[in-house]
This record gives sequence, structure tokens and C-alpha cells, in this order.
Amino acid sequence: MGEATVAADPSGPVDASGLRIDSTPRGNTLCRHSSYARLAPLVRFRQRVRGLAGWRPYTGRIARFTGGFHVQIVKRQGIAVILSLVLLGSGCSGGGSKSDSGSASKPGPSGANDIAATDRADLADGGKLTWPVDTYPPNFNLNQLDGALADNASVMGALMPGMFNIDPLAQPVVNTDYATSAVLTATEPKQIVTYKLNPKATWDDGTPITEADFEAQWKALAGTNAAFHIASSNGYEKIESVVKGADDKEIVVTFASPFVDWQGLFSPLYPVSTNKDPAVFNEGWKDKALTTAGPFKMTATDATGKTITLSRNDKWWGRPAKLDTIIFRQIDRDAQTDALANGEIDFLGVGSDVNRLKRAEATSGVTLHHSAAPNFNHMTINGTSPILSDVNVRKALAQSIDREAIAKTLLGPLGVIDGAARQPHLHDQPEGLRRQLDVAALRHRGGGANSSTTPAGRCPAPPA
Repeated sequence: MGEATVAADPSGPVDASGLRIDSTPRGNTLCRHSSYARLAPLVRFRQRVRGLAGWRPYTGRIARFTGGFHVQIVKRQGIAVILSLVLLGSGCSGGGSKSDSGSASKPGPSGANDIAATDRADLADGGKLTWPVDTYPPNFNLNQLDGALADNASVMGALMPGMFNIDPLAQPVVNTDYATSAVLTATEPKQIVTYKLNPKATWDDGTPITEADFEAQWKALAGTNAAFHIASSNGYEKIESVVKGADDKEIVVTFASPFVDWQGLFSPLYPVSTNKDPAVFNEGWKDKALTTAGPFKMTATDATGKTITLSRNDKWWGRPAKLDTIIFRQIDRDAQTDALANGEIDFLGVGSDVNRLKRAEATSGVTLHHSAAPNFNHMTINGTSPILSDVNVRKALAQSIDREAIAKTLLGPLGVIDGAARQPHLHDQPEGLRRQLDVAALRHRGGGANSSTTPAGRCPAPPA
């Protein structure tokens, strides 16, 4: 998939930098949230509701996600760049005059990232980043039903722990700010994952992050207690037990049935004080974040003005964030391009919106970056309907969708086309797949799967 990001283009060096940035982005959510991802702007996190993976910093020159993005601002060439989960370029620090005309990089080959990789030493210290969001979060608990929003993941990714980051090749990498290791230690007779936590990892009040936090989150998100209004139980419902290993900093997670996406679990991780109490889980995070365990802390929220202010967390045990402040500001998507041109925000994510891209290209004073993105669109088939309850109908329907045509329509105008969209179509195997529909039609009529004499490729006539 492809995305584009637009950044303001100051004439002088920028004075802002890294966000958990600093640091490192963290890992989907995009999601973190186990996944219902769709093409969306860079700053909209793909809803992968594994718990909603937010972003977290990836120490170094790149960003990542596990659901997450990383913000990194570059002072080189006077252009601030923001890296997201897809590692897109974007954003710049406030200040500086605007150039008379904007510029745009040409879309690179599929999978290429148009970013300005920069050493941390070359990033400016201090500064403020104004980050536009479409929605002001109604709840800062990403695992709660109302809080499972892409924009909320952008905010909370700077505060909450996550066990993995995603590297530029979309591979999960252990986030050593929180875990010294996270390993699949057994697959037979049951899947077992063992986490060893960073001894320095603590909540804002000094309470260590321990096995108790993991166990409480599993129980809250497993879907067994209806008092917890959860966004998703994906993965957590497959866990059989969460127990202490050698000490409180070693966690052994045993699965009742295999779960391949285990690296997306416990990201974000919320404290036991939240996950043991349904009232706190559902209501406690509505007005503000109750704690932090990241490079930033939430210092102000304005539900009327629709702004959220994060400030550098002096208690952070990792490398200090470069930015002093991040301000998330709700702005209507249609107004964000003008806001960028007027200096009200520092970047915006174009995503796969062709009209938004064209408008950005026509806006002076900005720099446009293109990149491929590990995103996907999906169609959900209602398997409970009378006809679609038959697996043969669902299979034939799914395989009849021309994915190449969809990819060309959505991504062609963005200059990013990937042959990976190619999947078997109905017309590739007409006899076999149409036969599936014949069989399904007979079942629907009560004729049985083996009673058809209808030629393949033609469904029996419907009952009178």
C-alpha cells in the first residue's frame, strides 16, 4: 500500500525532534490494536486490535510500529521529518518562514521509504511539534471500547509500554526500553512465550512494571468478564495462563491454542490498577491519562479546545526525548491542508486519499514525501446470513474479487502499485469455483451436496 505525508518547509533549521520518538516508535496496534487496518493517513494508526498497538520509539534512525509510529525531526536541510509506522516522512517544528512554493518527492519503487534517515546526534534538542488528529479521544484507555481509535494510539504511544517495535522491513523487534527479551520458548504441547522485563521499567509513581500488570491485562481483555468494555479480546482469549517466572520481572504466558500474532499482545500495557477494576478500566481514563511509562507525560487536556499536551518525562529511564512538547490538536481533515500552509500544524498525513494528495501537491510552502506502507484493506463477509453461512459461497465470493483492479484504482494515482495485490480470482479457476456455488445452491435448496447433475459453471435454477 502507499501513503504520502506533507511537512511544512521552514527556511532555517528546525528546533524540534524525536518523539518516543526520540527515541523509538512502538508497536500495532497499529495498532496495537489487532487488526482491522485500512488505508488511512499516516498519522491514523491501523486499527489492529491486538489491543491497539500504538507507536513507540525506535532508538536509532528509523521509526516503527507495532502498531506504532515514531516521530523524528531532522534539522538537516531545514526540513522536519516525521516517521510513522510506515516510516513516512513528515512534520516539522514550529517557526521559520514559509517558502514560496512547495516541493514533492517522486514516488519511489514499491516498498521504498522516502525518508531522511538522520543520526540522533544531528537532531536538534527542544522544540514543539503540533500534530493534527481527526478525533479527540473520548477515553485514553486504548483497550477500552471507546478508546480504540487511531488518533488515540498516536497520543498514547508516547506514554504507554509496548513489548515490540516494528523495524523498516515490518519485522517485530523487542523494545529493550521495556523488555530485555520476549521469546517463543515452546510450541509443543502448548505455545509458551517468556518475557524478561527491563529492571528499570517503572510506572510514573515509581511502581515497577511486573508480571502482575501482564496477568491483570490478560484477565481484563480475555472477554470472560462483561464488566470490562473491551475493544477486542483478540489473542488474549487464547491465553491459558500468565504466571511469574524466576521473579516478578519474568513473565511466562501459556496459550491454550496457538496464536501466531503473539508479538502484538501487551502493547500497549496498562497498569494492574486499571485492569483489575472495571470502573477504572471503563471510566478512569476518560479525562486524562492516569499514568505514564514512556518518554512523555500528559500535562494538559482541553476537551473544549480539542488539544492534548504532552511534555518530556524527566522520569524516563531511556534516552531522553528530543522534543520538549507535543501538542495534538483536533482539526477537521478537510481543513488540515490549510492549517499546515498557515503554520498551525507541523505536518499532516495524506494517506491514500487521492484528492487530499492533489491538494497537498498544489499547496505552497510544504514538502511532500511518498512511501509504501504495510497497510491493508479488507472486506468483511457476514457469515451469519442464510446464503453466506455456506463456506463455499464465501470462498467463491472472496476469490471472485479482482484485487488488482482495486489496487490500481486506489493506489495507481498515488504512484504506488504492488504486485502483492494479486490473488487467485474466480476467472482463474472458473470450473472449480463455480462448482462451489452449485454445491452451495443445492444445499440451500435442501438437495444435498452430491445430488447435482447441473454442469459446472451453472447454478441450478432457484426453487419455484
